[in-house]
Amino acid sequence: MAERKNCMMCTGMGHFDTWSKPCPESSMHKEMDCPLCKGNCYVFGDWKKCETCSGMGGMNTWSKGCLKIDMHWRKTCHMCDGVGYTPVAAYPQVPPSLPTAPPMPVPMPMPMPHHDQPYVPPPCQAYPVPGPVPVPMPMPIPQAPPGSGHPFEGQWRNAADLHDVSTMVPLGPSKFMMTNPTQSWSPSFCNVTAPSVVTFNEGGLSSLTATINPENNVLTFSNSCQMVRLT
Repeated sequence: MAERKNCMMCTGMGHFDTWSKPCPESSMHKEMDCPLCKGNCYVFGDWKKCETCSGMGGMNTWSKGCLKIDMHWRKTCHMCDGVGYTPVAAYPQVPPSLPTAPPMPVPMPMPMPHHDQPYVPPPCQAYPVPGPVPVPMPMPIPQAPPGSGHPFEGQWRNAADLHDVSTMVPLGPSKFMMTNPTQSWSPSFCNVTAPSVVTFNEGGLSSLTATINPENNVLTFSNSCQMVRLT
């Protein structure tokens, strides 16, 4: 059981007078009961004076500790709830068995060069030098195998563009492949459907037909495009 002691706030008198001084209950100037012992003149256990209000339980106009009977009283101390003291048990000590954080490592100072020694900078990290960017090689224009003698075989130039050159390469007795390294439709495949007519059925030129005029070696497509034989 906690030890019984005289109230440390009112010094065992139990009350306060008009001038905020401890007084007995029989005093003619008694104004209020002691906030800590409630007029009993004694308390149990250990109590600690509130540091916010200096053990008075309230705050005045100038934020100083005072009793509630003070003419300049403004509010109750929020730390002790107007009692002026707090039990010591409310401030538990940290038990020594609790683990503590390890000490922070102390960084080692960097060595300073001697005044008579030349300063040598640390070596820099070498980064690889990027090599040359590979340039894609242009797609070669396939050449027609010699000796076939078919009227569609060989190189053909667009009649409206001197640099637009296509090549017709035979893949069989009646099948050809047309390639052009500068066009997105290349390659495209066609079949000979008549002695002077080819029909494209695979690739970017599908559904087109082309007719050759053997007299002037002009290849006319069904979309009105014309090509002139180069070889």
